[in-house]
Amino acid sequence: MLGQPDVAAVFGVMALNRELYAFFFRQRGLLFACACIPLHLLYYLYSGLSYFYVWIRWKLCGAGMGRSSPVKEGEGVAAQTWKGSAPR
Repeated sequence: MLGQPDVAAVFGVMALNRELYAFFFRQRGLLFACACIPLHLLYYLYSGLSYFYVWIRWKLCGAGMGRSSPVKEGEGVAAQTWKGSAPR
């Protein structure tokens, strides 16, 4: 199912994150650290897919994907809901 470059990429990601996996091992043990590895790889997969989705949508729809004009000062959710005083 996985080709040689795919396996090399997985091991490369694991090697780059060895300090994180060592932390998991020190904190919760071997079983926990081993369980974290596929979840961490899944995180990289869906993060990359979401970036790819946004990039494709930007290429197809253009840079103004949501608004017809940029937000002006005094507009937006934060400006409408903030009731406190200005920061000093």
